[in-house]
Amino acid sequence: FDPRREVVLSGPGASAAAAAAGPEGGLVRVLELFADRARYEVDLDGPGFLVSVDAWAPGWRAFVDGRSTNVLRANAVFRAVAVPAGRHVVEMVYRPWTVLVGLTLSATAVVVLASLGGVLFFRRRHLVSGTLG
Repeated sequence: FDPRREVVLSGPGASAAAAAAGPEGGLVRVLELFADRARYEVDLDGPGFLVSVDAWAPGWRAFVDGRSTNVLRANAVFRAVAVPAGRHVVEMVYRPWTVLVGLTLSATAVVVLASLGGVLFFRRRHLVSGTLG
């Protein structure tokens, strides 16, 4: 097993993607690299994989030329995306559902608290202006 040339895949679609891949090589250029997203330009001679030696986690999403695709486990701990032959832009973004739920709950709490604050402010203002006038 040579981890520079071979990859062991698991996850939805791994068998079909592995069957389509060939031994051809290619080039990868990093366009953008952040903790929660990465963009690459991939130019492959034949179908293959972009393997990122960053940790795999369930919240990762991948897009090849803007079309959603599976993020596979590569060598048990890394991320891989199947890429067809030719030049493509591959984007990986980390968007776990727990973050989306947390953002939704936080936004709801802000709206509720702002509404309550507004009601209390106008009620107090009405009471104060009513007793003075």
